[in-house]
Amino acid sequence: MPTPFVDPDLGKTLSGVPEQTLKEIESIGPYEPRRVLGYGGMGAVFLAEQTKPVTRKVAIKLFQAEHLLSNDLALARFTFERQALAQMSHPNIASVYEAGSTTRGNPYYIMEWIDGVPITEYCDAQLLDVPERIQLFHQVCEAVEHAHQRGILHRDLKPANILVTTQSGRPVPKIIDFGVAKRIERAQRDTHMKNTDSQEVVGTPMYMSPEQIYGRGDDIDTRSDLYSLGVVLYELLCGHYPYEAALTSRYQLFSKIITERPLPPSLKIRKSERALEIARCRKLSPRGLVSALKPDLDAIVLRLLEKEPSSRYRNVGALMADIIRLERRWPVSPLWDRRGYVLAKYVARNRLFIGAVLLVIGILAFNVVTVKKALETQQQALVKAERASQRATSTVEYLQGVLSAADPYKDGSQVKVMDLLEKASFSISQDLKDQPEVEESIRRTLGWTYIELGAYDKAEHELQLAKALCERLYGPNHLESIIVENTIGRLLYKKGLYREAADLHRYALGQFQLLVGKEHVQTTWAAYNLAKAYDAQGRLDEAIELFRENVALRTRLLGADHPNTLVSINSLALSLAKNGQLNEAESLLKTNLEKLNRVLGDEHPNTLNCMANLAQILAKVGNYPEAVMYASTCLTIQTRILGEKHPETLASMDTLAQIYQSQKLFTNATEYNQMAYTYRREVLGETHPLCLRSRLNLGLSLVGAGREKEALSHFQPSIPLVRQDLPSAPYLIQPLKDYGLYLVQRGAYGEAESILLECESTSTELAQNQKMEIIAALIQLYKAWGKQDKVEYYQGLYRL
Repeated sequence: MPTPFVDPDLGKTLSGVPEQTLKEIESIGPYEPRRVLGYGGMGAVFLAEQTKPVTRKVAIKLFQAEHLLSNDLALARFTFERQALAQMSHPNIASVYEAGSTTRGNPYYIMEWIDGVPITEYCDAQLLDVPERIQLFHQVCEAVEHAHQRGILHRDLKPANILVTTQSGRPVPKIIDFGVAKRIERAQRDTHMKNTDSQEVVGTPMYMSPEQIYGRGDDIDTRSDLYSLGVVLYELLCGHYPYEAALTSRYQLFSKIITERPLPPSLKIRKSERALEIARCRKLSPRGLVSALKPDLDAIVLRLLEKEPSSRYRNVGALMADIIRLERRWPVSPLWDRRGYVLAKYVARNRLFIGAVLLVIGILAFNVVTVKKALETQQQALVKAERASQRATSTVEYLQGVLSAADPYKDGSQVKVMDLLEKASFSISQDLKDQPEVEESIRRTLGWTYIELGAYDKAEHELQLAKALCERLYGPNHLESIIVENTIGRLLYKKGLYREAADLHRYALGQFQLLVGKEHVQTTWAAYNLAKAYDAQGRLDEAIELFRENVALRTRLLGADHPNTLVSINSLALSLAKNGQLNEAESLLKTNLEKLNRVLGDEHPNTLNCMANLAQILAKVGNYPEAVMYASTCLTIQTRILGEKHPETLASMDTLAQIYQSQKLFTNATEYNQMAYTYRREVLGETHPLCLRSRLNLGLSLVGAGREKEALSHFQPSIPLVRQDLPSAPYLIQPLKDYGLYLVQRGAYGEAESILLECESTSTELAQNQKMEIIAALIQLYKAWGKQDKVEYYQGLYRL
């Protein structure tokens, strides 16, 4: 027996292969066989290593000449596959390097070795979302079109013949096995698709088109491959085969394929017992996956799976045109005739524009409803309520007029919401100079809208004008004036001015309690805002106490499932987590997420916020797979709905970066920290505390990734500004403490001491567990520095 060849990467041997076969392979050229990939009556496929002129792994397909010569069909398939692969050159089709015959006369060809897995398995293992799966499928379509343009049908497209490998860190699908491929014109000339001697059906039954099963030669063309692509796409999207696969015979399966119309993928998910598992593999909830599939992807898949070839796409190019439409959120061709569909797609493409209009009108409509309610319940304030109702109605009508004046078809599809709001702001002074009450209401509404859009300077301008009008009309202590003050406090919080925000919310809370009492909706908002400001300052005990009171009060006033109550629970859980009370926080958020999904839906901002918070807590308890799943799902949806520069989207980038940093996956962490820093610098400016935090986190992840020189280019300009902002932005303490530990590792003990002592001195309002992290960092510093007296001092504090 020869000494077996051992593949050091795979640990497999060739001990079962005849010695003469191994020598035959060696005679081909500079190829060393490593292991058998497949063995059959016609021959075998080997993994081999080419040693020159390049070193690479290849697949050698070696046929037994006597079997080929005695079997016309096998010989034809071998000859055609070799010819077909030789004339195709596409990055998504396995390449043929060489073909010929061995010294014993056995035909062979040497082709690209694809070290990959079936496309469906790859997508599930990597938790690819629906758009990422579509991108891979698009590449497969390009490869199939390349073959069709050269007159070649594959006839056996299935996940096992579409392997995904990785090149330069990116997934690349590769189509393999053209062993049953055929020229299009020859397929159409054939009277049937079976080997007449053996009655063998050519292809894989589960992926065969009805015309392949029937053997209708006239109908065999590119649309048969399109049917198979439809089955693959169906599985990629919803994790199921279109028909019932658990059948007793192949002929029962054929009957289903020929007669049964498959369920749309979205409906298949709804009926699936594995819906939760399948949706999580796509970083969505079951409801979110259903929403992602219908109506566009449902329609594309069902057109591919039509029984009659004439009802499918006419070619792969037409399918790819619809995929491009899908990616751009344009109407797809199977639905062009559906009433209202094209308009709905326009709305989806211009979600920000439509959303801002609805936000403004919705806020004002709420004001109208509130005022009308006051008319019913407070007869003694009838005149006052009527004036307020007229003011709110006038506000709605005015803004509707300004916003509806924009014609997307006339002005272009990218009408800027900010332009519309600026137009409204500019027009107000002239249009409403005799209606100061309406002007104040519009200014306040514009201010709130600018806050939600992240345009804080414009928000401040509008709110200060509204405040001045309120004080002139009603006086500084009137309810309307206090509502404006509370909104300004919200603006200060968004700008990172937490102490100033807390002062204003504390004042507003006291005034609301005097004017409308403790148990009033306006009072609950002021209390909630104050608790948020306390949380941001690190005053966690006060924040938690206020949040608990707020949850109880909102439950009593609004109900346990009211969106405002659920928002309060979400914020309470986050403060508890910061305070080290992780079990209670996790339990609250999981329950809250279920309620939010039910009440608001899985794409509502409040639901996404809860999901992001849960991801943070799961990471803290070491449940990283679930943490990544929730965080990446949240980021995907927010990017699609809010845009990549929205504050909530950026917060989710922070979360995902932190989770990867905790796992020491520094390259991944760097990617998200870089995006967050770039966008915050663009939106907020280089010196904003949130931008500084992003830059510091970016530097820390670069250090972990071994890119210390780049990290220093971020540390040096940002550290002085971070230290300057530390007292008013305590969320900077954590990354600054981590920077101090980095200095300890470098041996810069004096500088590290200065940084860590500054963190300690500004941590008085932090939670106890956060203070202990700083004490632990100081102990680590003094141990490395050899200052035992200080080690003992801080160890004493740590034990306290």
